Amino acid sequence: MAHVSLSEEDLKQIEARGMSREQVISQLETFRTGFSYARLIRPCAVGDGIEVLQKADLARLKETFSAAALAGRVMKFVPASGAATRMFKSLIAFHDRTNQIDENEMRTVGEKDEPDHASYLEFIKGINKFAFYEDLKSAMSRDGLDTEDLISASEYGPILEYVLSSKGLDLAHLPKGLIKFHRYAETSRTAFEEQLVEATGYTTDRNGLARVHFTVSPEHEASIKTHLRRIIDHYEKSGIKFEVTFSVQKPSTDTIAADLDNSPFRGRDGRLVFRPGGHGALLENLNALRGDLVFIKNIDNVVADRLKQETIIYKRALGGYLIELQKEIFGCLERSSVRDLEDEYIEEMLAFIRNRLCITPPEGVEQASREKKIDYLVSRLNRPLRVCGMVKNEG
Repeated sequence: MAHVSLSEEDLKQIEARGMSREQVISQLETFRTGFSYARLIRPCAVGDGIEVLQKADLARLKETFSAAALAGRVMKFVPASGAATRMFKSLIAFHDRTNQIDENEMRTVGEKDEPDHASYLEFIKGINKFAFYEDLKSAMSRDGLDTEDLISASEYGPILEYVLSSKGLDLAHLPKGLIKFHRYAETSRTAFEEQLVEATGYTTDRNGLARVHFTVSPEHEASIKTHLRRIIDHYEKSGIKFEVTFSVQKPSTDTIAADLDNSPFRGRDGRLVFRPGGHGALLENLNALRGDLVFIKNIDNVVADRLKQETIIYKRALGGYLIELQKEIFGCLERSSVRDLEDEYIEEMLAFIRNRLCITPPEGVEQASREKKIDYLVSRLNRPLRVCGMVKNEG
């Protein structure tokens, strides 16, 4: 392992984040040696890793799930800390290059496979279709600018500035969830609003309570809570009540930044720089909830109302499928606690994890003693259960 020099101040900074020196050294060593990867056995296919639900299954699974939802077992977990920077990546790259762009020149450049130019032109030509367009017009009008006149005159620079910067909507610096995603006849909704509306379709219990948990970034937590307080009364008029909770990603799950030599990278102030971990870092947040049946859905994975019903049908079906598997697993674990299992039942359990859970027992398990087989089965079954939906690839 390469030597890493860390000062007393570094160690204090690391400790304040809830990390240890050993963790940081381990991360740097991993950068140096590389990350391990999963060895895939074969691709998933229908009948081998993928099960196709039929219409008859949907009705049965809906009933199974509905009983659990009414009992208050269901909640929704939404990672919502992502900023909108990547959504506007091409536009940000183009920002400030010029304040006046000739449309014909833009089109010519765009046709020459200049992705930033092409994205910019596409955005401008379709800008009136965005859910935030009316807010943009209002912000520009406040400063004496007419959005449509500027578009007609091919003066696109000010429009982009009012979209991205604090002079206008500041969308590039907002969390994704606070951006208006969908326009309806009477209103437009942010992604946070769409997540709440969708949650009512499958998390509501018999008392009319829908539970949603958002993970947010500390710098945006206050503005997100303000937004939800402002709009939640509107959605509760239908008789639904929301239990909305929040958490932030723990600094202890961050990763230290490194330079090209895999040495700790430092900011201008000389302090170590850490980067937030990916969504896997939110497992601690998820575990802290101690939820029973939890639907996980990214903040920007939302659809308009006209598409929600199909989403809800399959959410309920996935939930029902999980409950059916859960019942079988709990039954297996309960019988295994006795340890006096018939050989025939052990073989049934092995077939269950192989055929229903798609777990291939390692070499030697089939020939192992009864006790070792039971130990293996319990180790595979006594863990969280996840069911995922797959979208068919139709090109």
